[in-house]
Amino acid sequence: MRAAVPTMASVLAFIAPDFKVKHMPLARMQGEQRVTVEVNLALTTIVGERALVPDPRGSASAFTLAGHGLLVPLVAALGVVGWPYGRFGELLARGALLLPLLAAWIVLDAPLMLAASIWQLLLDSVAPGTSSFLGAVRASWWAAGA
Repeated sequence: MRAAVPTMASVLAFIAPDFKVKHMPLARMQGEQRVTVEVNLALTTIVGERALVPDPRGSASAFTLAGHGLLVPLVAALGVVGWPYGRFGELLARGALLLPLLAAWIVLDAPLMLAASIWQLLLDSVAPGTSSFLGAVRASWWAAGA
């Protein structure tokens, strides 16, 4: 998981270009492995009727459990192995097709959750009651238990 953190930071910068990633460590807190991020506003951003100007003194942080992104790949791998197959080659083909998708999921999950958390924090402080696409994705993932 530690090897994926730099890629996750790049994905977060791509997903949420309004934020500049200050640092994104993988840390152990209270017995849990967490991916944390601290960001600054990178661009002038308009939320509702307010324009937010970047200020290096202001920052926001969020975290998600590192193992959170491993749940879906684990269930998918168990499904591939547990689903009936005719020949062993079919199982290998399924695994070969699944591996890149699972790697993408692991690298995308944490940045999406972190970006959604930071956006929701920004919206709650500046324009309460406003929602965003990332916030809706986060809420649906939490409701599904993913």
